[in-house]
Parts: sequence; structure tokens; C-alpha cells
Amino acid sequence: LELWNISSIIQDNAAIMPLLTSSWEANTSLSKLEICSCNLGPDVAAECLVPMLEQNTHLTSATLEIDFGNMPFAASIASVLKQNTTLTSLHLICLQSGIPVTGYNYSAEACAMSVCQDGLAHNSTLQRLVLDIQQSRAYRNDNSRLAVAFSSPLLQVLKETNQTLEYFSLTGGRSSSNVIWNPEIEFYLKLNQVGRREWLQQLPSKAADGRQTSLSTIMEQYLAGQDDLSVLFYLLSTNPPLQQSCC
Repeated sequence: LELWNISSIIQDNAAIMPLLTSSWEANTSLSKLEICSCNLGPDVAAECLVPMLEQNTHLTSATLEIDFGNMPFAASIASVLKQNTTLTSLHLICLQSGIPVTGYNYSAEACAMSVCQDGLAHNSTLQRLVLDIQQSRAYRNDNSRLAVAFSSPLLQVLKETNQTLEYFSLTGGRSSSNVIWNPEIEFYLKLNQVGRREWLQQLPSKAADGRQTSLSTIMEQYLAGQDDLSVLFYLLSTNPPLQQSCC
């Protein structure tokens, strides 16, 4: 389902978004949702879209453009990432057209900690995340600040808990280019791309009847990462049984 440029309809009928989102929340057939250029504000996000995304168990892809005005958005993103169990792709265009409210922490560091530690650390399904944070100059969070803020918590999450995120695009401020991650973050994203979670799920390698499970089929998954020698070296060095199956 794609909804584009229907802002006039939404503005003329305040009840339409609550009705739509309540139907989506219980929907069992809708798997892809796009809502852009519809002037969705913070009330719609808080009362309709975020609760729907938290509860929906059939959506696998969502693209949403929301103007959060002068309210923080990171906690909403984290809540969706923590509670949703089916989304594999999430693209959020987060607009902030208002002036920051005193008492709220709008810093890049607070945003990064919330998205990573409160959201991604608890998510096991999302493979692709795109955050386009379009803030006014009053927020002063450009690409360079976001890159510094996200690097440490994102790396920690990828190392310790998240084995599914394969792609993370982050754009901030008035920039049109993505944040460039450091090589270590790129390494763990690549590791997830070639199936780190599947590998860990198949260890130990003994079947229920006590027989040793063949590792040849598992190895085939990782040959997809042979263009990145650092990934292949990591897999071989940390899994001696895999080395033996290759010899």
C-alpha cells in the first residue's frame, strides 16, 4: 500500500488516520506500507503510526515520512525496533521543523543511544534500516556529529547482540549524503549479510541423534562473503570445526 500526497484528505478528515492505522494493526495480508509527502505530524505519529508498528505482526517493509515538529523522535524509533517482530526493512524520514523544547535531550548522542541500545539491541528481524533525519539548523546535528555519536553504540550492539542488521543508512541535518561508517562497523554489517545468525543457530554441530552434522552446507553460505577476506578469516579463525571441513 502506497499513500503519497494525500495531506489535504487527512487535514479535512481528522479521523481517517486513526481508522486506517487501527485496521492496519490487525491486518494479516498487508506486508508493505509507504506513506510520504502527507504532512503527518507528531500527534499522528504518537497516537497512530508508532503503536501500529509496535503491534503489527505482518508488515515486513515500511517507509514513513513524519514531521515530529519540536518533539524527540528517537524514543519512538527505539520502541518500534524493540517491539516489532516482523519488519525486515524500515525507512524513516524524520522531519523536525520546530524549535527544540527545553528539557528534552535532542543531542546526536542521545539519539544514537536510544536507537542503538534501546532499539537495535533488542531487534532480531530488521535487515535494512534507513534513517533520514531532516532537522532544522536549531538542532545542529549534521552528518559528522551523527557519525561520531552513532559509531560507538552501534558497534557495541553489532558485536554483542544484533546479528541480523545488514545495512544501515544514516543521513542528518541538511546533508544529502549518507554517513560513512568506520571499517569495523562495515565488517560486522558484512558478517551479518553472509549469515552470522544462521551459523550461530546451527552450533553445536551435533544432531539430536548424536551424529555430527555436515558443515559443508553451512560453508556454502559463507562463500558468499569470499570477496571480503576479513569476513572469511574471522569465520575460519573463530570456528575450528569449519576449518576442518575445508581441509
